[in-house]
Amino acid sequence: MNPVIQLLKHITYGIATLPRIVLGTGRLTDDQMRKTVLSGAVKYPDTVDVDACIGCGVCAMVCPMKCITMKPLEEKVKLRENQYKDKYPEINPAQCIFCFQCHDNCPVYKVHHRSSAIHPRGIRKTGITAEGLFRRMDEKIKKQGGGGGNG
Repeated sequence: MNPVIQLLKHITYGIATLPRIVLGTGRLTDDQMRKTVLSGAVKYPDTVDVDACIGCGVCAMVCPMKCITMKPLEEKVKLRENQYKDKYPEINPAQCIFCFQCHDNCPVYKVHHRSSAIHPRGIRKTGITAEGLFRRMDEKIKKQGGGGGNG
């Protein structure tokens, strides 16, 4: 198709949809939803399962947009002897490009083979806790005869 004609079609379509975009005409959302959106009360889905997160910060390190920051927990969580979780990730949804690097590199997903503790489109609560993950991992190591020796 001729690029000029294609451009004119896009401009015409854009102008034709302006009333729908600006005035909200022809939309299928109900009044309550419209009021919620206009009031700014729309809530993003939970993107981090703080209970399942081990607080390692890998997600923040691999994020290409740097939209994940590690926030301090009010109280440290003991994962195992001399190992504590003291922070959790928070995603800035306005900056996120949904590349899923945070999800794909999360140790809860990659190492422990559980649902990732972070997901930019919304997590699924599973009841998993970081303490439980470490407890199961320690039990598995003991069962297999591992213990951290060098021989």
